[in-house]
Amino acid sequence: MNVKAALAALTVVAAGLYATPVVAEEGPGPRVQRVQERKQDRKQDSAQERKRERVQERKRERIRERRRSYRPPEGAFFNSPIGNSEAQRRIERVVQASIRNARKDSTIRIALFSFDRRPIAQDLIDAHKRGVNVRVLLNDHQVTRAMRMMNRAFGHNINRRSWIRRCNEGCRAHSENLHSKFYLFSKTGAAEKTTMVGSVNLTTNALIHQWNDGLVVKSDAVYDRFVKVFDEYSRDRNVRRPYEVYNIGRRYQLQLLPYINASRRNDPIMKILNKVRCMGATNGTGIGGRTMIRVDMHRWAGGRGAYLADKIVDLWAAGCNVKVMHGSASEEVRREITRSTHRGRVPIRSNGFDDSGDGMIDRYTHHKYLLISGHYGKDLNERRIYTGSSNWAPSGVRGDEVIFRVRGPRLLTQYKNNFDFIWDNGSRPIPYGRQRMAMAEPKIGGPAWEND
Repeated sequence: MNVKAALAALTVVAAGLYATPVVAEEGPGPRVQRVQERKQDRKQDSAQERKRERVQERKRERIRERRRSYRPPEGAFFNSPIGNSEAQRRIERVVQASIRNARKDSTIRIALFSFDRRPIAQDLIDAHKRGVNVRVLLNDHQVTRAMRMMNRAFGHNINRRSWIRRCNEGCRAHSENLHSKFYLFSKTGAAEKTTMVGSVNLTTNALIHQWNDGLVVKSDAVYDRFVKVFDEYSRDRNVRRPYEVYNIGRRYQLQLLPYINASRRNDPIMKILNKVRCMGATNGTGIGGRTMIRVDMHRWAGGRGAYLADKIVDLWAAGCNVKVMHGSASEEVRREITRSTHRGRVPIRSNGFDDSGDGMIDRYTHHKYLLISGHYGKDLNERRIYTGSSNWAPSGVRGDEVIFRVRGPRLLTQYKNNFDFIWDNGSRPIPYGRQRMAMAEPKIGGPAWEND
């Protein structure tokens, strides 16, 4: 090999040793890649967070819009213990919606005998947190978990904007119990000065064992009067005149009890019944020209219950179209209400049932309503409803009770439809005479019975 050839070969070998090899392009190293992945994750998380925030903001705006536009439905509402959950909670849902839509700086006032519904307690706590003033007055016969929840959130100092208190053996008259049941909303949604009154407590018992009513009234004058009553209750002191009657326009009347020393002559319910005239009903009132009377009473008992039953029988004998129901009636009442007249006996049914078979009533009416349609006083076509918290028993005139009257055809129809539904679907006949005496009636008491 000559020198030229050797040099050429050496050049080729050197080029092979030092030339840069051609390989596939590699990405960043593992550490750089992890940093880039974290940045990308943060971007994705940030985008998802912004999306979640937009969703939440739209949800909050819907809630704000609902609170701006909500109006409690006016009229009478009735639950059904024999229905599904929706039927059982029919009244509670109206109360709950009004709490949830209460506006900031508004005031909720509630006066009840019993309260054990923790979901409602939480709604009231949530309302307090968003700036609603929440004030709850209760009777002193129990302390429930729901009450403890509210006490932890509010305390019981009435000088604070929210509080819960128990009255000592009644609020404005220390003779029995705080037995009233009313709810006041200064502003819920677009509605101002809403009042709810009737038989319903905020208890599970009220949902699944009792028939109850809740009457929603949109009247500034009614609301203002109930606020004054609530303020009297909150002072927890005896008042000089425990019995008061407030006529609120022509449509409404509020009677505040107790009525000390009530008797057949001066009993508030007797005064109402004494104005009934049984014949001559006109203009679509009454039934066949006869004045219609309907009574659905939770507890009908004692000497007071007996003279009210006697009066009902007298009105039946005088020609009124009468039907009555009760959850429980004492022996004195059963003796009077089942006496015979020239027209026979008053149509009567019981809606107190022993479903569990333990001999105790565990499904029953909690209503305390009286319906009158027809000839009343000088009016031949009157329509009126009396509801509230007062039973037709001695206890019904001894404590802090309300008897609320409202007039009008629409409400009368609502209450009569409720009466007819229970009569047909949730009551049983009362046997008369020896047959009645031989049959054992279920007794009051037990876990489902609420003696209020």
